[in-house]
Amino acid sequence: MKLVAGKFALFCSMLATLSASLAAQGSEVRVSGSVLQFDGKPVKMGNVILTALNGDYESPIANFSVGSDGRYEFPIYGSGFYKIWFAAPNHAIFGAPLVIDSLRDAGARLFITAQLAPYDYKTSFDSVWIIGDWNKFDFETASPMLKQPNGTFIFEVKAERAAYQLLGVTKQKRSVNGTMSDDFLYDGAGDYRSLVVKRGDAPLVIEFNPALLPRTSDSSLPRIAFNARFAHLQELSRLERRYQESLLKAQEGLEKWTKSGGFASNYVCDYGEFPNEMMNAIRNDKLPEVVRQILVAQLLSLPYFKPKNASELLDVAERLLGISYPMWSLYPEAVLNYAKLKGKERELVLRKFAAQTPDRGIELRCVAELALLAKESGDSAKIREVYQGARKTLGDFKEGVLLLQELDPNKPTLEGKPIPPFELKTLDGKKITDKSLRGKYVLLDFWMSWYAPTLAERDFLADAYARFKGKNFEIVSVSFDDKPDDAKAFLRKRPDLKWTQCFAEKRFESDIAKRFRIQSVPFPILIAPDGKTLALGVSLRQYQLAETLSKFLK
Repeated sequence: MKLVAGKFALFCSMLATLSASLAAQGSEVRVSGSVLQFDGKPVKMGNVILTALNGDYESPIANFSVGSDGRYEFPIYGSGFYKIWFAAPNHAIFGAPLVIDSLRDAGARLFITAQLAPYDYKTSFDSVWIIGDWNKFDFETASPMLKQPNGTFIFEVKAERAAYQLLGVTKQKRSVNGTMSDDFLYDGAGDYRSLVVKRGDAPLVIEFNPALLPRTSDSSLPRIAFNARFAHLQELSRLERRYQESLLKAQEGLEKWTKSGGFASNYVCDYGEFPNEMMNAIRNDKLPEVVRQILVAQLLSLPYFKPKNASELLDVAERLLGISYPMWSLYPEAVLNYAKLKGKERELVLRKFAAQTPDRGIELRCVAELALLAKESGDSAKIREVYQGARKTLGDFKEGVLLLQELDPNKPTLEGKPIPPFELKTLDGKKITDKSLRGKYVLLDFWMSWYAPTLAERDFLADAYARFKGKNFEIVSVSFDDKPDDAKAFLRKRPDLKWTQCFAEKRFESDIAKRFRIQSVPFPILIAPDGKTLALGVSLRQYQLAETLSKFLK
């Protein structure tokens, strides 16, 4: 299950207000169609989920049940940038863009047929795990099923009825329904729970039979079809799928590049023919302008992308999009990439967006980028200017805390200045101080075992530690958990996190948090052997970490 951040709450609020207004005016698009299994037969149960275009099916705008004949129907009031998702037991959830124009589409009927693909099941099974209502579907306390000589797996439940899911069945880390079910229940996260009922006096034994798993060789699945009135959505759906594949390709390429010793700042992804496909569609004036606007934003949002014809891409972006257009909110990375492509005008573009965008998430990104440029220039006056501006515009914005923390010219951890004295206790009861760490390069890492942003740093820290630990380098992680046992429990599952682990009571009210003015995490700090600050903040996070360390640890 995925953690979803509400970065675009303002946009979604505006969209909801507009939809409500148009609903009152009677502007309605009727959406109906069928959901099919991989074999072409209607699903016997399923769900159709409506989200924002950049949304997640775990945070739906609406969720509609599919009938036993595979059919569904619901209204959409007013214009909007949506995504429609289709889910059914034994099948992977599938989504497609749904762009509704209130003027062009008012009163129209939209027919969509979706044929799903089965889960990408493993080919063989050595172990299968089960979760259920008996353990509140907790992945951490999943139980192993007992493998039988015939290749099936069983698990006995002391209950009259039970709901359950299986782990270790698909190639992806998902909890999915089993092969033994009396009924199914949607889990709110794209998958289903199997419901089983005890019969007679025999114990309730849940069986998983790999031979019953649905499989297909049809590589064209999943697929979707729209009625002719909405043929443009067919093309948008095709390109959206290619876009998602390209994002995955870029991420896989980056991971391979960095594992081989390369730095993220030098990585350029080869997207093959995909950018040309997108440009051909953008040039096609038979497509509605709103669709072409979305495609421009998608193309600009591609990470580690170096367009062969940047001038044409900039030209169409400037002809089709204005600063206040919602497509930037749908693909906020497009703003930063667009500014970068503008070369010498980069800072001007960022300032314009920061001043004029209605999206505070984009405003934060632009101000953060301006801050990075100021820091790179070493211009203290510019850094102070950016900081003062950020305080005025983002001071009440939760996501701006880390930025303000890093930019603060009065913070006690300025680069080149001695760190404040501190004392910590390790999880095994030993005392360490700033003086006891002298003579080494030390990365101070503040984290919490339940907080996703700090957990996302663990793998990068582990890679950096393995790479630099022989170069007089140490990591000191400081847990801000409620109690030491919470951190210990997490670390038992991660034996690769072998560096110094400490605990600070009272979190942000702890002595070390006050001394370093830590208001939000993650906020790493790199300390030189002489006790002075070398780097801090974003330059020490994720893919930037190894590159920054390599500048100091020769």
